[in-house]
Amino acid sequence: MYRYHLSIGFHGTRALRVVFVVVLGGMATLASGCLGFILGMMLLWVIPDRPDRQLTLGYLPLVTAGLLALAVVVYVALVIAFGVRLAAWLEGTRLTVRGLRQRSVELADARSVALRQINQKLVGPVRRSGIVGPAQPVSVLDVADGNGRVRLRLASREAVQLPPEQLLTLANALSTARCPGADEVVAWLRGTAALAQRG
Repeated sequence: MYRYHLSIGFHGTRALRVVFVVVLGGMATLASGCLGFILGMMLLWVIPDRPDRQLTLGYLPLVTAGLLALAVVVYVALVIAFGVRLAAWLEGTRLTVRGLRQRSVELADARSVALRQINQKLVGPVRRSGIVGPAQPVSVLDVADGNGRVRLRLASREAVQLPPEQLLTLANALSTARCPGADEVVAWLRGTAALAQRG
């Protein structure tokens, strides 16, 4: 069955954004290492004079620099891993969302459908930079069937709402559901798509 991808990840510019995040992460790691070294030197002023103070003088700044640099490296690695893995697609009326885990629901067999607003950090305040910015309100589709639940963010990682054709495809697949909330969400998806097309 044909797999129709929804653009919630780094589709199209994934490689460029990953390279940018790696370069930016390298610069941030270097800067945090320097900051950690300075903080370590400052901590030496509060350490009382002791016979082993010279040993402390040699290692404390290096330890603080290493810890801060390691924290930045871990953070950048998590951003890249999540951004590369993040995806969602439709196969007929089956919706699959992949993040840290992969979950699927059959929309035709949905038991509940809801649309919620959440605050979530997105890649987007500087859209071409790939920088993770402050939290922004995002619409999230919440669907549960007899086997599980998926939550689909209706915006890309660049903080751009799904294009009208994807909203309409999602609405058409969801129109097969016969459960509370389905008709309202389908109407919202089609209305939002119509507004985007006129805009």
